[in-house]
Amino acid sequence: MDDCSIRRGVTEALSRPHHLAWFRTATGFVVQDGQHAADIFFENADNFDFSPFRFFDPQWFRSRYRVDGPNAFLSYLRNSSQRLAVPSPLFAPRWYTRRYRLSPAIHPLLDYLRCDDRNDPHPLIDLAYLNSQDPGLEHRASEGGSGDETARQKDQAVSGYLTDASQFRLKPHPLFDSGWYLDNNPDVAAAGMNPLEHYLQFGHLEGRNPNRLFSVKWYKQTYLDRLARSKAEPLAAYLVYGYTDQHAPLPGLKALTKPSIKFTRHGPQPLIESLRTGKSIFADLRHRPNIHVGEFTSYMSGRVQDYNPSLPEQSIILREKRIAVMYTPKCASAKLLYWWQEQSGLLEAALKFANWSHSFEYLYRMSRAYLDDALTFDPARYAVYKFVRNPLFRVVSSFTHLLAFPDYFGLRTDDKRLSFMGFLEQLEATNYFDNEPHFTAQFTKLEEEGIVRPHILKIEEGMDTHLRALEGAHGLPSTTYQNHPEIRQMILSHAKQGRRNRFVGPHVRIPYYSIPDQKMLLTSEAVSKICELYRVDFEAYGYRKEPISG
Repeated sequence: MDDCSIRRGVTEALSRPHHLAWFRTATGFVVQDGQHAADIFFENADNFDFSPFRFFDPQWFRSRYRVDGPNAFLSYLRNSSQRLAVPSPLFAPRWYTRRYRLSPAIHPLLDYLRCDDRNDPHPLIDLAYLNSQDPGLEHRASEGGSGDETARQKDQAVSGYLTDASQFRLKPHPLFDSGWYLDNNPDVAAAGMNPLEHYLQFGHLEGRNPNRLFSVKWYKQTYLDRLARSKAEPLAAYLVYGYTDQHAPLPGLKALTKPSIKFTRHGPQPLIESLRTGKSIFADLRHRPNIHVGEFTSYMSGRVQDYNPSLPEQSIILREKRIAVMYTPKCASAKLLYWWQEQSGLLEAALKFANWSHSFEYLYRMSRAYLDDALTFDPARYAVYKFVRNPLFRVVSSFTHLLAFPDYFGLRTDDKRLSFMGFLEQLEATNYFDNEPHFTAQFTKLEEEGIVRPHILKIEEGMDTHLRALEGAHGLPSTTYQNHPEIRQMILSHAKQGRRNRFVGPHVRIPYYSIPDQKMLLTSEAVSKICELYRVDFEAYGYRKEPISG
């Protein structure tokens, strides 16, 4: 491009209010209008390497391309061989040229800067989708806003998302989940960086995922390395040609490549819907994930809940009967697990491994069978139950459990005593011992958000009674695990902890391995503290905030 064409294009682009606003903020110059800003840029371009636009990064560009002269932006525009060079991670010139069918005579970046209220700069920036998350925009237009005003608001959408921290959680594209990215990369949030810009510039190179259903490392190793495209950004590659070439975004999602799957311009519809609603994509596809051993290992190195956010972290599933039962430690969970093992036909195998029901549970959660159940769970298609316990008695049981097994919870060995009130204070000070399940509230985030709405079963009303009712309601056989001598002995020995009572109050420091009497601990002071710590459980499950018999 000749200098006259460059000056004309820069001036026209800087006349757009949001580009002018960015120029003022980025350079610190006091400018009156687009013409004035362009004059200042060209007057200083021979002495300073700066860019007049958000979509050209001089430092980024210099690290990748040859630059002639002191100003990288002018060098880029003057060099016709660099017309399709990438000016910043936020602009994809080859994709843009194909998408909008530009002739070789048109420079893609200048074309975008002059009409960015109509065109998208990158496969992962969809202007229409971004605008759809501002319900006030179309409302203002329909209420009689002028065409110029609506256009001004629209051409600010991308600029606002990229520069205004209050808009960083908007999604620039259905496949890039800004809020999820910030939540899972707190260093990016702390640095105040735009999540998409961080991902495109650094994140994908560091193996950071753009959403919960796309594995950057796996996609690179599976497809891009094989195609000699190891430097390509994986999510954009998947969006531009990957899913049409029958690539899967995640291990076990080959079903997305089948001819029966509906496709949108943003990708496979089940993928888009799962990211939008938070439901399990595996449940919607109704298939067994076909995962090779290496991929399966990668799955289990993380938490299955990352892939199926509707799965309660502590739950058992009877897939054939479409039953799920949620539980928390210190709510008769050991008996529930024995019941589940027998109903699943796993009891004999479990007893060969260990007598204690939790021991086999930990092992089973590393199995393919568990993975299949966990990924395909859908609360809308299952009958979901939850066993809960009066928070007053549960917290006392948690305290006695801690006294009985101090090493498990990492308590200091130089101080082998702990009072009940001291325990409650530590729960508050350490966020329930760093969210250890034995001590956290029973009411979960899934319940709070309405993703899971279980039928509540209180163990005070009879654990066995509830289990018999479940069996009757769903045509399950009656279990007989209680008659097994090894299990009966294990349950009795576990229950005997409560017989070694020490009649002490809540302020008395009790030696480890000594079990106190719960009635002596639940004074009005202690009850008040428990009600404060577990307020959400009392309110969610209708328990009285005072000691009751039982």
